[in-house]
Amino acid sequence: MMHVIEIGDLSQESERAIRNCPALAIDIETSGLDWAKDSIGLISIMTSNGESFLLRPDESHPNRFIGILEDNGIQKLFHHAMFDLRFICSKWSCTAAQVACTKVMAKLLAPTESSSLKDLLNKHFGLNLNKDEQKSDWMNDSLSESQLNYALSDVRHLFDLFECLNGLLKQIGLDLIADRALRHIPTRVSLDLRGYPDIYSY
Repeated sequence: MMHVIEIGDLSQESERAIRNCPALAIDIETSGLDWAKDSIGLISIMTSNGESFLLRPDESHPNRFIGILEDNGIQKLFHHAMFDLRFICSKWSCTAAQVACTKVMAKLLAPTESSSLKDLLNKHFGLNLNKDEQKSDWMNDSLSESQLNYALSDVRHLFDLFECLNGLLKQIGLDLIADRALRHIPTRVSLDLRGYPDIYSY
């Protein structure tokens, strides 16, 4: 399957399609793990109705993408939102709104178990996510179809995982504290980007 990659920012057509949906799943691929020195190679977006979009950042400011990220009327779903948002918010000086994170939700349910996306999808749905491209070169001028398929696989199942984890949290009475924990993520990202240590420690 051939995928269209938009460069620099989303097109007006893509922006309209995304804004017609109440929720999206977002994931980034990077050159490394350090938001302060590494770069974003690709942003994967999938809407709640199954439309997918791929964005390669350049030196321009992606106004349409950031406008969507900051829109309080659209839920943004991540797995490990802290990682993705440190990169995104540092690069473009923005603050995300309406953030949800399946990794945080999974940690509330089972603090000592693995909360990797691969393990969670296997545990709850019996899926085996192929992670072979995880450490490939995401800054290459020409990304392979295998890389693009991998990138989209990271967002394809997030809606189902969110609904599953949300249901489990409700069953054990942790849905309200989960909601508060998710609402805190943008603030925690802002504190990290300003260089604060854990202000909740003694």
